Amino acid sequence: MLNILMIASVTYLGMVFFTKYRTPIAVLGSAILLIYGNLSGSFPANLAFQNFPQEIVILIIVLGLFTKIFERSGLFNYIGYQFVRYSKKKRILIVILLPIVMYATSLFMNNLTVILLFTFICLKLALKFNLPIIPLLVSAIIASNIGGAALPWADTPAVIITLYTDFSLWDFLIKLFIPCFIYTILLVKYSMTWFNYLEKKKYPSEKQTLLTRKGDNNVSPLSLDRKLPADTSVISYVIKPKLHEDKAKPIKRTKNQEIQLSHYKRTEPSEELSSDINKIHYTIKPKPHDKEPPPIKKHKKLMKKPDPFDTFEEAHMNINWKKAKLPLVLFFLFITFVCIGPFINLSIAFISVIFGSILLITNDHNPEDTINAIPVLDSLIFIVALFLIGGALEYSGILNIAVNYVLTFTEESGALILISIMLMAFIIATFLSAGPAAATLLPICNQLSSIVGNNLVYAALALGILAGSSMLPWSATGGPVLLGEVTRFLKLPNLKMKDKKSVMEIFDLKHYLAFSIPFSLIMVVLNALILILYLKIF
Repeated sequence: MLNILMIASVTYLGMVFFTKYRTPIAVLGSAILLIYGNLSGSFPANLAFQNFPQEIVILIIVLGLFTKIFERSGLFNYIGYQFVRYSKKKRILIVILLPIVMYATSLFMNNLTVILLFTFICLKLALKFNLPIIPLLVSAIIASNIGGAALPWADTPAVIITLYTDFSLWDFLIKLFIPCFIYTILLVKYSMTWFNYLEKKKYPSEKQTLLTRKGDNNVSPLSLDRKLPADTSVISYVIKPKLHEDKAKPIKRTKNQEIQLSHYKRTEPSEELSSDINKIHYTIKPKPHDKEPPPIKKHKKLMKKPDPFDTFEEAHMNINWKKAKLPLVLFFLFITFVCIGPFINLSIAFISVIFGSILLITNDHNPEDTINAIPVLDSLIFIVALFLIGGALEYSGILNIAVNYVLTFTEESGALILISIMLMAFIIATFLSAGPAAATLLPICNQLSSIVGNNLVYAALALGILAGSSMLPWSATGGPVLLGEVTRFLKLPNLKMKDKKSVMEIFDLKHYLAFSIPFSLIMVVLNALILILYLKIF
């Protein structure tokens, strides 16, 4: 058992420190675990495949088909345009709206679907408006997790709990929906705080340095105006007073309230600036001889079509509604049947195969080309490897030992049992992902349900998984899918090098954890308080 635990630990450490190679490391680690378990007699290798998520695999493949077809039709650019429209091009509003939209859509769609639909949109918005990748993408993942935990059909753990327990829709509404709604509000506020912090760090409010320009100008800049777009030429300066009788040319105000500066003679900067000096916002206008020549008019035939990557305003008009209409109808029918399938004894895999077949038949493109273009292969392999690792740890008995130890410690105390289940779910979901955590702890929760009552152990399980799945990039069900989509985005031919560097920040685990850990720990503390409150109410 110790060797199995060591192999699993090395695998996870490898994924943590070498995020770029997470999939090969996960596959190699799962293979070593299965081989060792079979050869050593710790557990039969075929038992680990009992946790194989065949329904999730088929679901992701079909969602990948929909995603590719929507991408070809221009639907994603249209959705991005709506974001720009309703945010009125204000960067902070995009940061606010994105988690809300991710949460709301995840209530009614599987969060894998939401991640596939919105990842490219998030990245394009981030680059267009110079938004930080973190917190934008991380808050999107967490918001999707929160929406997926609130109702019984949205995320893999919720579906598992619904299928194999008597945790009803009413239980979800009164025990999970309200906390999830609160967490969404907190997430929006938390994202805003992070955004403002990064803005201040990028554009310090007071920086007293000397700016020496060509000629005889000498001004002392205090701050940059962070409220203005990044491509504007407006800068905030303090004009130093003249020491001699030489007078500067008058400052002229234009109709748009800009201030045009003429030359100022060089003055020595004072060591300290008095508090009564006023800040003056102006634009440095070019001299007449410095003016650039007028742009050369291009013939209409020679003008390039607007690049959908560069702007949503023009790209949204390029959507082919004729090609998008039927896939959209099929998509909403598909989501509806996926939601109600568990309640009418229809397998999600069966539903996915049926709608995937209809989509391929009705698609204008060659079905083989569409299948070969499915963008989620890396994510699928990674998820399967995580499930196999979880199965190896479960059937080797390591998890049961930990669980029995915790149960002995709690001494059948309702509050301690709930908090223990929540903390175990938090830890396992952090390292094994949300789906394996639910599958691993569900049998234990079934045994403890009679002790605590009112199905509260399942609420503790769901809340613990929610907090844990928000910790690491691959902890959430949709996390590997998002990382796979980001990798695909980086391969776009029109992507600039500076934009690639900006997007690559999502793979920097240090920055990711700096955002995710505080919020996850906040959820853990609130989860404990909520569970104790539920014991008194129910």
